[in-house]
Amino acid sequence: MKYSVVVDGERFDATIELVDEGNAVTEACNAPASAAPASACAGVLSGRGDIMVVCPMPGRIRDLTVRIGQKVNLGEVLMSMEKMKFGNSIVSPVSGMVKQVLVSKDANVEAGDVLFVLVRQ
Repeated sequence: MKYSVVVDGERFDATIELVDEGNAVTEACNAPASAAPASACAGVLSGRGDIMVVCPMPGRIRDLTVRIGQKVNLGEVLMSMEKMKFGNSIVSPVSGMVKQVLVSKDANVEAGDVLFVLVRQ
């Protein structure tokens, strides 16, 4: 799949491929253009069909906007985080339901940390 990505106002072309590693498949985020401009998301499909939303960068969590059991739409903001005083929104890579929230407000997170587990609906 080919995507265009805008970073700090500069457009980059990127090719993203689905990688099958046993029962896990890495998915690209297809958030709608209406999502917050400074947003990021990543999803990993586990063998059980759950979607693990992983942190794309290190930072501090400013606010959680979802709770366990809440239904979310593709591109909906799950949380906001801060890196070097710049805010970013983490959005849902799928429409579904929040199964687990694995982080808390004001926590420091690293790139690759699992933030949420979603169930696709």
